[in-house]
Amino acid sequence: MKRARATTKNENDETNATTTTRAALTLEAEKLRVEAENARLKAELEDAASDAAKRARSAERAERRVVERDATIRALEQRIRELQAELKASVELKDEYARALDARVGEIDALIRVDSDADAETLRERVDEGLLRA
Repeated sequence: MKRARATTKNENDETNATTTTRAALTLEAEKLRVEAENARLKAELEDAASDAAKRARSAERAERRVVERDATIRALEQRIRELQAELKASVELKDEYARALDARVGEIDALIRVDSDADAETLRERVDEGLLRA
């Protein structure tokens, strides 16, 4: 009976050792599973951080392009205003030249009329003289 108790005790010890070993192995397996999950989550976090950094750089580039385009638009608008001012000045100068030319043409027309009138008078005098002689 002592032997039976000793065998039972040995069996119980072995069962306890086996159970403890199983528990330790299960705990170790769970620990490895958690570490693997943590590594996966860390990799996902790093990927997300990398993607966020890429998006941030892309947004910065887009913002720079917008600022550059705005500056270009402002410069073009300024150039348009300058060209409009030059065009206005050119039109005013053209109008001034046209008025001066019209005035000069008027003067020349008056001179031609006076000259024509004088020629006509001279021609009449010659004709009159010719008629008197005849």
